Amino acid sequence: MPFHYRFPLPALSRPLVISSEDLVELGHDEPDPELAPEPAVLETLVTVPHLLVKTLEAPAVFGPFPEPWERAGTYLPKLLDQWGAGAAGVPELLLALGAEEVASLSLPSNDERLRYSVWVDQLVRGYGDLDLLGFLLVEPSRTDMERHFDRMPEVARAFARKVAAWCLAPEERHALAAALTAAKADGYRKLQRHLRGEVAGRFAAFLAPASEAGSIDLFMGRTASYFAPDHREQRGKPMRAEGPPVLGVTHQGWRRVGAVIAILVGFFVFSWGVWGLVALLSLPFRR
Repeated sequence: MPFHYRFPLPALSRPLVISSEDLVELGHDEPDPELAPEPAVLETLVTVPHLLVKTLEAPAVFGPFPEPWERAGTYLPKLLDQWGAGAAGVPELLLALGAEEVASLSLPSNDERLRYSVWVDQLVRGYGDLDLLGFLLVEPSRTDMERHFDRMPEVARAFARKVAAWCLAPEERHALAAALTAAKADGYRKLQRHLRGEVAGRFAAFLAPASEAGSIDLFMGRTASYFAPDHREQRGKPMRAEGPPVLGVTHQGWRRVGAVIAILVGFFVFSWGVWGLVALLSLPFRR
């Protein structure tokens, strides 16, 4: 399930610790006080929620736990990469850091998840500034991604590169808001017909920027990690989503039905043609 947070930039520098009770249960030592940050930073200390500690204790995974006094900006990418935004205790940690959940989006199936990704792709191509919003495409280019990271506030640049999420820079926030406004005023006519109406309203409400000065919009749950050396050089082709089922059959199913019908028709035409040819050739012998 994707989540949309308003995330305060100062939270990235807040140090994290595990409570004494949880450290005892884990068999870990207390963090060395001599390595503690300066008092001004120490005042912003955040204790990892107990619910998240219990999640991290899962034997099959076990961790990652924050290093002693580790800052949120380096720990969150590791946590989200391993567990995702919806794991028990992750939302609680984000809230403890001062984040505010703006919206969430239920995408119960792979088809729904693809439909949302394609909707964003078509929105950006149809109504957005591709120079600013190209990183939101299903298949952005390496240039789209690098320019996106360059636009991020310096304090969040390294975080944005590592975390499996979308973070909106201020100018990107304005560009996305303008694209959503233009699309709504146009009735989303540049999108596929089945991506308009109620589904467009639901996706637009989730995507609408909500950050203010000193914060960023953080979208988690539907993006992949970025690996610069392996990333594609060019943008991918425009994406299209399959429409809803007709009479309980998907478009792919109807295409298969059509292929079967075409084969049967071809078979019967061929059979009648063969029998007609045989009959024609046999006429001289009937005299």
